[in-house]
Amino acid sequence: MLLLIRGMVKVVRDDIEGRQRLLAFRGPGEVLGEMAVRTGEVRLARVQTMTDCRVSVVPARDFRDFVKQHGLAEELEIHGLHRLREHTECVEGDLDGRLAAALLQLMEISAKQVFSLTRDELAQHLNVGRNSISGALERFGPQCVRTGRTSVEVLDAARLRALRDRRIPRGRSA
Repeated sequence: MLLLIRGMVKVVRDDIEGRQRLLAFRGPGEVLGEMAVRTGEVRLARVQTMTDCRVSVVPARDFRDFVKQHGLAEELEIHGLHRLREHTECVEGDLDGRLAAALLQLMEISAKQVFSLTRDELAQHLNVGRNSISGALERFGPQCVRTGRTSVEVLDAARLRALRDRRIPRGRSA
């Protein structure tokens, strides 16, 4: 299991057809590989670095012992359920709100406004086609998000928050 101390990674998985799917982004303080360690099953995904990273490797036995000694099984389960919810929300609802939420999450994780990311990767993450991402970015406008061939820069986080928040049903918080 890995503890991500510094940097950003993307969690990816190859689907049945062999296409790569970008499942999530993770930043400092995140635990990686804990589900496979807890279940003893094969990992379903792998991580790829997005920036320079520093990690600490924790042997599976040590992690399981630590969780048991400190009674953290329930917290770990809740953590897994939050990740499942995050993934579900990433592929449901209007695209503009989902893309805005993904970009805001990247800003939160990295404390930066520029990311080394392609439109194809955003499309994989949100389970849509590249052209759909291009259309959404055009609707956001160049005053909100600037894109390059392999980069995305957020210029107006307030506008992204408004787009994200309009997709959240009443009675729920972000």
